[in-house]
Amino acid sequence: MRSIPILLTGMPGAGKTTSGALLARLLDVPFLDLDSYYEDVYAAPPAEHIVELGEPEFRKREAKLLRKVLTESPRVVACGGGTLAQPESLREALRKGLVVYLKASTEALAARLGDSSRHPLLAPSSGEDSDHRPLDSARGRPSSDLRKRLADLLSLREPSYRRAHRAVETEGRSPFQVALTIREALAALRPDGYQWTCLPPEFRKVGRGAEAYVELGHRTHMVRLSSGQSPHAHGGFAGLAAFLEMVAGGFVAVLVDKGVLARYGSELEAELAGTEHVLIPIPAGEEAKRFSRMGFYLRALLEAGLGRSDTVVAVGGGSALDAAGLAASLYMRGVRVVSVPTTLLAGVDAAVGGKTAADLPGAGSFRGAKNLAGTFRAPAGVFVPVEVIAREVAERRNPDGLAEYLKTALLAGWTDALERKPNLTERGIESMLARCIEFKIAVVVRDEEERTGARTLLNLGHTFAHAIEAASGYRVPHGQAVGRGLVMAARASMRLGFANLGLDTVVERAAKRYGLWPSEPGVSAAAAARHLSSDKKRAGSRVRMVLLSDVGKATVVSVPISVVENLMASCW
Repeated sequence: MRSIPILLTGMPGAGKTTSGALLARLLDVPFLDLDSYYEDVYAAPPAEHIVELGEPEFRKREAKLLRKVLTESPRVVACGGGTLAQPESLREALRKGLVVYLKASTEALAARLGDSSRHPLLAPSSGEDSDHRPLDSARGRPSSDLRKRLADLLSLREPSYRRAHRAVETEGRSPFQVALTIREALAALRPDGYQWTCLPPEFRKVGRGAEAYVELGHRTHMVRLSSGQSPHAHGGFAGLAAFLEMVAGGFVAVLVDKGVLARYGSELEAELAGTEHVLIPIPAGEEAKRFSRMGFYLRALLEAGLGRSDTVVAVGGGSALDAAGLAASLYMRGVRVVSVPTTLLAGVDAAVGGKTAADLPGAGSFRGAKNLAGTFRAPAGVFVPVEVIAREVAERRNPDGLAEYLKTALLAGWTDALERKPNLTERGIESMLARCIEFKIAVVVRDEEERTGARTLLNLGHTFAHAIEAASGYRVPHGQAVGRGLVMAARASMRLGFANLGLDTVVERAAKRYGLWPSEPGVSAAAAARHLSSDKKRAGSRVRMVLLSDVGKATVVSVPISVVENLMASCW
């Protein structure tokens, strides 16, 4: 496989450095910012040498560095705004690399720059008022002088920019979307010179956190574990604002669980202080998922002024993420959503995969149904605040997330996770989150909308669990129900002749280690059985159940409801 350098060109403020760094991560190649490289080599920033040495001398030195860079493929290079406006440098870049022009209007460029303090070629001429000052937030616009100087400089450089192999519009797109657009265009632009493959579902350290990618074509998005950031800013949510700027942008409407808001409101507000946003409280727990509440959420988004290019941020447990995600997918036929799980359960399950949901209430003979209304809507990104989740586990010792971790261990064949108690330190929780998310990403990438059966396997134990939850009026916590459901699924697998001898014992022992078994369901088997008919996996008179033949070996089986009802009693 042969690769060539990718060079990003465009005006100051076009986002070459930010989008370029993301593109390099998507392609798994090195990234180089040419201005930073210049400063490393010459011990002075480009702006200083432009003033001290003059632009012609600076361009000679810059061109020398560019020639060196063009021999060191593959890599992504963010060029200075004027680098490829020089004829010789442009010819060499077009011949040896792939040049992409990042476009933006002068209005957008001026808004991003705010002032010209770091760009001497945009500085006021003698006699002109200086605008080397921050953007006036009250006015909300940079000076007309800066916009004019940008327009003048763009008119000089644009003929060179237009010779790029591809132009990519950056307005209305986040830096991540820009990077993704460039990556999607690479094969078509130079099939002989650049090939890329989807990244594996593995977390990689980036800065103080770790990132993994859910590879879904143009809907590919990032999952970020934000561990280790709290000493630097606003508690466990530190880094969220930067993440939103990277993957979403625009105005932000935060649909946040009331309990989370009460506990972490000050931290959340402090982190988002520089972001145009509004906080919209929503009920805690399953109450958030009442379908009748969707109208309230949609009206709240409308009253907040959310537009089609803006973003909903869902903050809370699994119910909050499900409900806010559904509201985002319905509002204006779909706006961006970013998920921020604050519980272990939400982190290992609801945050990843793009499922949204609401519960339908019972009426007449209809008993109601959990998650029957919903959509598949890939998020723009997932931000996992590990410290917040670790606090939740430490304070509540809530087994909900542990049940989903146990489920994943049974599906993935992680015998080490079955044979010892989970490590509930912050580091242990981070490892738990990473393992589960990586496993789920691999499943979602193969079967995003649950059409081939691969994603259906993630419902191991849930046929029984959902019936128990419904029978209790959702007073039984999800984790407790799933813990019992996993043991019952293992027993059902034995009774139906699918499982190897002793599997039920293996699962029971693991559930005991996790504090999930034995448990008091608070309802009878008969009461739970009556709710099987409203399981969303039902097809006519049959229900699709996930059964185990062994640890790491699951299958989906269509079972008559009458048989499942009998299993509910015999496996209780």
